[in-house]
Amino acid sequence: MPNPVFFYASLVVVAGMCWLILAQGLIAPVLFGSLVFLLTRRVAQPIQTRFGHGRAHFMALALVATVIVSLVSIALMGALHFSTGAELQQVVFKLSETLAQLKSHLPDWADQWLPENIGELQASAARQLKEHAASLSTAGLHGVKVVAEMLVCAVVGSMLAITRFDKRGTGQPLANALWARFTLLQTTFSRIVTAQAKISTLNTLFTACYLLGVLPLLGIHLPYAKTLVGVTFLCGLLPVVGNLISNSVIVLVSLSVSFWVSLASLTFLVVIHKVEYFLNARIIGNEVGATAWELLIAMLVGEALFGVPGVVAAPILYGYIKQECKGQGWV
Repeated sequence: MPNPVFFYASLVVVAGMCWLILAQGLIAPVLFGSLVFLLTRRVAQPIQTRFGHGRAHFMALALVATVIVSLVSIALMGALHFSTGAELQQVVFKLSETLAQLKSHLPDWADQWLPENIGELQASAARQLKEHAASLSTAGLHGVKVVAEMLVCAVVGSMLAITRFDKRGTGQPLANALWARFTLLQTTFSRIVTAQAKISTLNTLFTACYLLGVLPLLGIHLPYAKTLVGVTFLCGLLPVVGNLISNSVIVLVSLSVSFWVSLASLTFLVVIHKVEYFLNARIIGNEVGATAWELLIAMLVGEALFGVPGVVAAPILYGYIKQECKGQGWV
């Protein structure tokens, strides 16, 4: 039985680090660095016996880095192709039609809140951009800062992944206690990643049924439907914000067909994700040994304290806390 003084001291250190990460908005960079560490270790594990620890982990790190860079490049090229292609022009055209339809059906008191045409809408957007240029500049700098922080955390995760740690427990008592805490936290994060992959697969299955099944049966064929299914899976690997990104892309592409198709897509996505909200809690709960209602409460508390980062971190931290309590026989 380890000395309880060092055990509680290590808990205080971990709790302080978690609070600092959430308070300073570093959850995304830290999770990205942790993901690089986890993927590198998992890829290296089956080839380590053949190539040795060092070579296996360097090979795994190179593969993980190549995959990440490739996925980011594909996403950027896809966004550039859509923004410069005919699909965006079609969306603008459909927006013009939608404005005309709404103005013909809405009462006079509501008509004044709508722009006359798409040109007026664009001019209004330009005015807003000009008036809030300083805020947008600050947001842009914040985005650059987040990207830089993610790169730094990825480098740290890479360095940790290729480092051989002594697991025999021959270090100092506090170091051993900290190693035990971080090992359990890493295990919990690994389980959450596995759960998120299952959630993304389920979300992709529902979306594929809608895009490749329901809509074609109704005689509606969305452009890039199969690509949208792939985007849904990749974005679904990102907790919370991933669904927002994929849903926005699907609704935008649906608008290139018609306003009513985009409305149907939005309705489907809202309904299905409300159902998935509870399924997700159950899937994650099974991985970390918690019930759905426990995780929902933890996510509500996390959102109240830290906003969206709190929602993202809540399953990981709650799962870790519960595993620590089980290890001590408290629950």
